[in-house]
Amino acid sequence: MLLGVPFPGYAMTVALQWDANVEDDLAGYKVYYKTGLSAATFDGIGAVEGDSPFDVLNQTTATINGLDPNHSYIFAVTAYNKSGVESGYSNTVMIPELIAPTVYLSSPLDKSMVSETTTITANATDNEGIRSVEFYENGVLRAVVNTVPYSYMWDTTTKANGTYILFARALDMSGNVTQSANVSVTVNNSEAMASTTTSSLTISDALLALQIAVGKVSSTTELQSRLDVAPVINGMSVPNGKIDTGDAIVILSNVVGKIAL
Repeated sequence: MLLGVPFPGYAMTVALQWDANVEDDLAGYKVYYKTGLSAATFDGIGAVEGDSPFDVLNQTTATINGLDPNHSYIFAVTAYNKSGVESGYSNTVMIPELIAPTVYLSSPLDKSMVSETTTITANATDNEGIRSVEFYENGVLRAVVNTVPYSYMWDTTTKANGTYILFARALDMSGNVTQSANVSVTVNNSEAMASTTTSSLTISDALLALQIAVGKVSSTTELQSRLDVAPVINGMSVPNGKIDTGDAIVILSNVVGKIAL
């Protein structure tokens, strides 16, 4: 028995249809449902047609009304015969919820001045959970963070002094996306800082390398070229094409003066 959705839908009113069983003693079908957050087996309640499961007799279609649009739902169907023996579940179908996440940049503030390495932080919430938060600089994706706190370290010493537009995008578990309002910041590093090359590493760089190594922050081409410094062989940095905990250790050793790069 193959369960499907005849046309795109969202939780609140959902139409289902499935292939008919061909057994001679078929008596009917039951529709099961639950919210996407529920860890239980099809314990859905609240539909106009009844709590899960409800009987649709020998129909091969069903419309479920009165669902909560704040939740995604999972559906399955079983068949039963004239003796009351019920089949196993069909394949499941998930219908996404409609509520988009909320997201805004809490740091830095709009029209503020930044320098050196600055922490970019977003606040993101959703009724069913946040899958990821993306951070953009002048429309270019710079980092993807999958767990709280939603933040990353922005090294402005590699940027020209001037105005930059920052924003974040939050993606929830159902694929709904919200983009934050833009935040305009001015990078203003001293002449000495502006002339510093990317070889001048900081403790913040060591932390950023560790965040990338454990999967909390996604790497970019810019970060790869700057933070991939390990291993160090015979006193020379020999990048191995990835950012891992070894890079964090080497950067920290460089900062405290134990290794020269």
